[in-house]
Amino acid sequence: PVTKLHVPSGTVLIGGGTPLTGGNFEVQNNGIGAREALALSNPQAIAADVGQDLYYRGGPGGNVQAIIRGAWTGATTAEGAYLSLQVRNTADAMSERLRITQTGNVGIGTTNPGGVLSIASANAGTGQLRIVNSASASSYWDIGRDNVTTGDLIVGNSAPSEKMRITYAGNVGIGTTNPGALLDITGDGSTVLLPRKSLAADPTGSNGMIYYNTANAKFRCYQNGAWTDCIPPAAGDNLGNHAATQ
Repeated sequence: PVTKLHVPSGTVLIGGGTPLTGGNFEVQNNGIGAREALALSNPQAIAADVGQDLYYRGGPGGNVQAIIRGAWTGATTAEGAYLSLQVRNTADAMSERLRITQTGNVGIGTTNPGGVLSIASANAGTGQLRIVNSASASSYWDIGRDNVTTGDLIVGNSAPSEKMRITYAGNVGIGTTNPGALLDITGDGSTVLLPRKSLAADPTGSNGMIYYNTANAKFRCYQNGAWTDCIPPAAGDNLGNHAATQ
């Protein structure tokens, strides 16, 4: 025989009586609980990146499209193993795009995810994480990071334009890419709308709080341990009570 197994048509069925799918290869495993149905094994000595690959091929030449790899992280079983996904990129080469480490961290664009989900991209600015409206792919929000060591966090949308930036120092900018204070709002016609309350009594306060009381049409400030009018009444006589003199 030219090959170890050659099935010109039909389904290769292992472990069952009747195929349940229309695929070319099917493994059935009857029983309760998790049971090993298909194993890819590599008897080579345990070492980093030693494992098995599952290849997806296409085209007349059997070109590789994607690879799923399970391999050891280090030289001992105690170091665990990882699962990775490689795909063919636009440069016609295989590139790892996703990895699940032995600790359960998931990395997209990185082989060493430092958190439960780590996303790495060489693209600067927004677009590293995109939240899309399923009803309209052209409507989305982007979250990204400047492509520098101490990069800023950037939020933008499909307008397209940057809407907000948080610098590595912690300053927040709205309408500016270079916020010079903890909160920096810039833009023609930009305003800030403070909290508005209609209260007979002031809420519980803390020094530095401010709100607008719609009941008495006044700004209220909490300073030196007490609520006061931010703009106190003007001092002096009420000139309206005086008769005009020459």
